[in-house]
Amino acid sequence: MSIYFPAGYISLTSIILVDLLGLDKLTNAFGLLILFRGGAAIIGSPLAGAVFDATQSYDIPFYMAGAFFGLSAITSFIAPTMKRCATPPELPPITDVLTPIDEDVEEENEEERNVIPEIVETAASPINPPPTQPQEIKQIESVL
Repeated sequence: MSIYFPAGYISLTSIILVDLLGLDKLTNAFGLLILFRGGAAIIGSPLAGAVFDATQSYDIPFYMAGAFFGLSAITSFIAPTMKRCATPPELPPITDVLTPIDEDVEEENEEERNVIPEIVETAASPINPPPTQPQEIKQIESVL
């Protein structure tokens, strides 16, 4: 049973972070979570060793680890409740509104577009292309 426990713990981490903080803050939250997990891994073992050296018993470090685990479970249950109780911040009013179209500018542009350009030079007709010298096609012998 304990072998499969980390699988659910690890696979549900991103889902819980998105549920608590939203998708836009997922990367920052994941980074901070990994930072604190690493800090706990670095500090946890030396702290347990120091407590063992002071008491010459493994009981107190295990009780401390259980207490820290219980404290983290309690804060995990309190976080959604605090999120529901918090008032959402007021969003600033949207100032991006539609503006009327300036018709005078469009009329000037239409007059410029209606001017027919003068034809200076024409390209050769694709139906009757000018005669060119035949090109020689080289064949490569096959090795097969």
